[in-house]
Amino acid sequence: MFILFKIALKGGHKMEIGNKINQLRKLSGMTQEQLAEKLNV
Repeated sequence: MFILFKIALKGGHKMEIGNKINQLRKLSGMTQEQLAEKLNV
Protein backbone atom coordinates (compact mmCIF):
# COMPACT_ATOMS: atom_id res chain seq x y z
CA MET A 1 0.00 0.00 0.00
CA PHE A 2 2.69 2.47 0.98
CA ILE A 3 4.76 1.57 -2.08
CA LEU A 4 1.87 2.90 -4.16
CA PHE A 5 2.12 6.20 -2.28
CA LYS A 6 5.87 6.40 -2.97
CA ILE A 7 5.22 5.88 -6.68
CA ALA A 8 2.37 8.38 -6.64
CA LEU A 9 4.55 10.98 -4.88
CA LYS A 10 6.86 10.93 -7.92
CA GLY A 11 3.91 12.04 -10.06
CA GLY A 12 2.40 15.50 -10.40
CA HIS A 13 -0.18 15.33 -7.63
CA LYS A 14 2.09 15.72 -4.61
CA MET A 15 -0.28 17.93 -2.62
CA GLU A 16 -3.26 15.71 -3.34
CA ILE A 17 -1.41 12.54 -2.34
CA GLY A 18 0.02 14.30 0.70
CA ASN A 19 -3.47 15.21 1.84
CA LYS A 20 -4.61 11.61 1.40
CA ILE A 21 -1.64 10.37 3.43
CA ASN A 22 -2.47 12.87 6.18
CA GLN A 23 -6.07 11.66 6.23
CA LEU A 24 -4.98 8.02 6.43
CA ARG A 25 -2.46 8.86 9.14
CA LYS A 26 -5.14 10.56 11.24
CA LEU A 27 -7.57 7.69 10.72
CA SER A 28 -4.99 5.09 11.72
CA GLY A 29 -3.64 7.17 14.61
CA MET A 30 -0.16 6.88 13.15
CA THR A 31 2.49 9.41 14.13
CA GLN A 32 4.51 11.19 11.46
CA GLU A 33 7.62 9.30 12.58
CA GLN A 34 5.89 5.94 12.13
CA LEU A 35 4.64 7.00 8.71
CA ALA A 36 8.15 8.10 7.70
CA GLU A 37 9.52 4.69 8.73
CA LYS A 38 6.93 2.92 6.59
CA LEU A 39 7.71 5.20 3.65
CA ASN A 40 11.47 4.87 4.26
CA VAL A 41 11.85 8.65 4.14
